[in-house]
Amino acid sequence: METIRIEIGFDLYKELTMLRSDPDTTYDQVIRELLESHKSKFVRAQKNTIISKPKTVLEGKGWFYGKVFFPEGTKFRASYKGTLYTGEVANGALSFDGKRFDSPSGAAVHITKNMVNGWRFWECLRPNDTTWRSIDSLRRHE
Repeated sequence: METIRIEIGFDLYKELTMLRSDPDTTYDQVIRELLESHKSKFVRAQKNTIISKPKTVLEGKGWFYGKVFFPEGTKFRASYKGTLYTGEVANGALSFDGKRFDSPSGAAVHITKNMVNGWRFWECLRPNDTTWRSIDSLRRHE
């Protein structure tokens, strides 16, 4: 396989690093998984005439991250060093502290100033849910 070098920003590098399941997982594998996930969502959306998930994200109706869809208005919370932090899905991203975050980890890093797995950091309460759930548990079941 031919190797091609691509320059990316440090924030994207951190995001890719946190998506590695273990140290042996290459960045190539991470990117391939992301592309496959995107491709399968697109194919599902084309077949699904009731809900088109990629379209809803573009229209600001929710936020797709990983394989999980968070509807508009989904509440996020995390406790860090005795402080409760809250955010909400708005316009296709996690809105927190007056900023937009395209990943749970990006928002967690903003709080902790350290590399943090956002899937394990945050809990959410989607509009039709009655209990808070770790977003990591959603990722494993959707």
